[in-house]
Amino acid sequence: MLNRYSSFFNHCYNENIKGLDGCDDMKFELKVSTGIKDFDHVIDYLHLGDNVVWQVDTLEGYKDMVIPFVLQAMKDQRKIVYVRFGQHIPIVKDDPLIKKYEVDASKGFESFATEIHRLIEKEGPRTFYIFDCLTDLLSNWSSDLMIGNFFKVCCPYLYELDTVAYFAIIRNIHTFSTIAGIRETTQVLLDLYQLKEKYYIHPLKVWQRYSPTMFFPHLIEGDRLKSITASAEASTLFANINRIEERMDYWDVIFSKAKEKLEEDIVEQEKTKQMLMPLLIGEKSRMYHLCDQYFTLQDLLQIVSREVGTGFIGGKSVGMLLARKILADDKKVASQDTSSHMTLFILDLIFFILILFKMDGGNFD
Repeated sequence: MLNRYSSFFNHCYNENIKGLDGCDDMKFELKVSTGIKDFDHVIDYLHLGDNVVWQVDTLEGYKDMVIPFVLQAMKDQRKIVYVRFGQHIPIVKDDPLIKKYEVDASKGFESFATEIHRLIEKEGPRTFYIFDCLTDLLSNWSSDLMIGNFFKVCCPYLYELDTVAYFAIIRNIHTFSTIAGIRETTQVLLDLYQLKEKYYIHPLKVWQRYSPTMFFPHLIEGDRLKSITASAEASTLFANINRIEERMDYWDVIFSKAKEKLEEDIVEQEKTKQMLMPLLIGEKSRMYHLCDQYFTLQDLLQIVSREVGTGFIGGKSVGMLLARKILADDKKVASQDTSSHMTLFILDLIFFILILFKMDGGNFD
């Protein structure tokens, strides 16, 4: 894929700077090139403060859009930072001109968001960022909701520092509400389609700028960009795009599939239980091992049926549940009433949502 577009990227790399010669310095100081000259003209360039989200079919597509952006930023002697947290292949190759931070997303939302905030603060204004694909965070957090919340925390801070940041999400994975939240928060949202080995860019949101063809789909054609303005051609394009109905949150999908395992043998149930334990109990510890010893898959699913939100169960709640389970399994007290009271468990990520709500000016009253 990279070789197929190499001539196009090289053209963008060389031609973009030429187009700036003789222009007013102050005017272009606030404008940033995507590395794709024709596309710059369509969207009136990127602006300092822009968060750019690419909605893509594959990681390869995201990489192919990052390459010209990084090449141009290097040419312009910009400070470039690659934030690496995904389990997928690296989006940016190691280079002495690119600073790389590796952030561990498996430690949870709070630790991850805090570390990202600190590195952004450390790097300061007018830094150019490339982030790994946000969809990859599902493998650690198992929650669409928290991916959207992370973006809502990160995006405004990047905007305040006049940075330019590239993000990506994989199409047809996230819930509509997650996509809507990202769209509301970001400055630039771009759909990238790949059909028959051709790329189409379709801007969905470009904040505070407009051009006559901005919101049309655009075909990358060799070293040029062609706007798809004919209705017949646009209809053909969108007819071939795979669109899906609303999806459940990834968290709900996981536990819905886990319920199906109750009909299978004990070995399959144990495998499923081992997958769910880190999502509800957290990192391995003495308490974790005790829960593993006493809880069954049925027990975990019963807990999930009474949860509010997503994330870990609080430590005191885990202790209460574990104590009740130990007593229930003890033959000496089996005859006594150890039935569970109707308790709802507010999971930890709900508290992060409340914090975000308050930060956004919300009133708890």
